[in-house]
Amino acid sequence: MPNATLPDGARLAYDEYDFTAPWEPSEPVILLHGFSKNRLFWYGWIPGLAARYRVIRVDQRGHGDSSPVPDGFQMALRPFSQDLVDFLDALGLESAHFVMAEFTSTVAIDFANAFGPRIRSLTLPDTVMLDRFYMKKLGVTHLGQTVEIRNIRARVVGFTKGIRTFTTSPLIFTSYKNAQKYSALDSDKTMYLLVKAAPGVDLVRLRGNLQAAMDNVDVLPTKEFSRRTNFYWMFGTGAGLTVIIAAVLGLIVGIVVVAQTIYAATVDHIREFGTLKAMGATNGYIYRIILNQAVVSAIAGYAVAIVIASAVEYSSRGGGANIVLPASVRAGLFGLTLFMCVSAALVSINKVTKIDPALVFKG
Repeated sequence: MPNATLPDGARLAYDEYDFTAPWEPSEPVILLHGFSKNRLFWYGWIPGLAARYRVIRVDQRGHGDSSPVPDGFQMALRPFSQDLVDFLDALGLESAHFVMAEFTSTVAIDFANAFGPRIRSLTLPDTVMLDRFYMKKLGVTHLGQTVEIRNIRARVVGFTKGIRTFTTSPLIFTSYKNAQKYSALDSDKTMYLLVKAAPGVDLVRLRGNLQAAMDNVDVLPTKEFSRRTNFYWMFGTGAGLTVIIAAVLGLIVGIVVVAQTIYAATVDHIREFGTLKAMGATNGYIYRIILNQAVVSAIAGYAVAIVIASAVEYSSRGGGANIVLPASVRAGLFGLTLFMCVSAALVSINKVTKIDPALVFKG
C-alpha cells in the first residue's frame, strides 16, 4: 500500500489502478470518499474507470489507513483543499480529474475556487448550479447549501449570472444523471442533449452520423435550434402572437399619428407651397421638402425612443426576463421608423400635388 507524504509529515494512503494500453498516455482520476468512509468506498468503480484512466483512490487525512488528524489541526475546508494540492505534488501531478462524494463535495467548492488550475474536471454527486437572480425565489442563501428537489437532496455548488428563462420556472444546471433523477425521467428518456464536437470534426458529417444512429431524434446545429426556438415562441405561443399584434398595431398607430402631424403642418403652410409652385418649383422639389420633414421627424422620434428603450433594457437586468437590444435590432428599428414616417408623408404629398398655384392670389 503506497503512501504520499505531505509537507507537515502526514501520510495519505492510496491505491493506483491503470489498465490502459501501455503505449497510450492515461489521464489521472482521483477518487475521494465522504465523511467516515475510506477509499474502499470506490470498489465498484475501479474496473470501468481503470480501463480508460489512471485511477487513484485515496484515504483522506483521519480516515482509513492515512495519518490521524493531529491536535490543533484546523477542521475547515481550506486545510483539506491544501491536502489535495500537496497530494498532487507528492505524486508529481500538475492536475487531475476529481470525483468527490458527500463531504468532499463541499471541500470541492473551496478547492475549485482556490486551486482551479489543478483541476481538469470535477465530478460531484447530487450537485446543482443556479442563477443568482433566483436565489431568493428558491430559498438559497449561500454556496454549499443543501436543498431538496422533489424530496431528493441537492447541494448548491455554483452560481451563474445573467441566465434567465422566459417561463416562470428557474433554470437548474446539473449532470445528465442528476437531471433525470430530479425530473423523474426514465434512464432511457430525455428531452435535449447538448453535443460538443471535437476540434476539426466535420459538423455536417457528424450530424449525419448521429441522425443515422438514432430514430425519431432531431439533430440540429446551433443556428437551426435557435431559429426553431425563436419561431416557436413567436408564432407557436400566445405570448409571441400578442407581441406581434401589439407591434403591428403600434406601427399602424404610428403611421396615422405621423401622417396627421405632417399633414397638419402641410395644410398650415399650403400657401407657401402654392407660392413655390407659382414660382416654378417642380413637384419633385416640393416632395423632397416634405420627405425631409418626415426624415427629421423619424430621426428625432427615434433618438428619444432609443434612449428610453436603452434605459428599460438596462433596468431589465435585475428582472425576470432580460430585454436585449443588439445593434442589428437597433438598426432595424431605425429603418422601420424611417419607413413609417416616409409612408405617412405620402398623404401630404398627395395633398401638395393637387395645389393650384393660383391659390396664392386668392383671399
